[in-house]
Amino acid sequence: MMGRAVDERWARDWAEARLRPGRLVHVAGVAALADELASRYGEDPAPLRLAAWLHDLLKEEEGPALAEEAVRRQLPPELQAPFLLHAAVMGARARDELGFPPELWEAITYHPIGRPGLGRAGEILYLADKLEVGRLYDGVEELRRLARRDLKAGLLATVEAIVAFEQSQSGPGRAVHPLTLAWMETLRRG
Repeated sequence: MMGRAVDERWARDWAEARLRPGRLVHVAGVAALADELASRYGEDPAPLRLAAWLHDLLKEEEGPALAEEAVRRQLPPELQAPFLLHAAVMGARARDELGFPPELWEAITYHPIGRPGLGRAGEILYLADKLEVGRLYDGVEELRRLARRDLKAGLLATVEAIVAFEQSQSGPGRAVHPLTLAWMETLRRG
């Protein structure tokens, strides 16, 4: 990754070379919605599209290798859960190897769960990941409309919907991430 200009074309080519077609469709949908939301809310869409192309790049990687990299990079324990490794390791690579600014590598790192204090880029990437056109679940159309009208209201409603779904699916060893719950409470307080 080092020594190469990092731009959207490079990220897209990298994603196309590494991801299965279904995941690639998802990533393209996230990039498109991130572009739309960034433009709508006064953010530069180019960096968000770049982050979107990279957000799930490691999702199909082997868990043990990502876990080893997470330990080697000294990532916080709360980011070393198996379902977060793809995001946490890619966020660390974006920070350490690609020179991304904090708002972009944090957006990649926390896109699956959010966290209190997440910046605007992180909020937009979270929404784009959860609401892209390929996501089909009850209520998603209303969440998309709300996110397009009001970023904060759309964000809160989406986080609440995701938490409610995850809680309904919880079984032994499954729980909503504490950072997501803390973020939801922070969003509720405004």
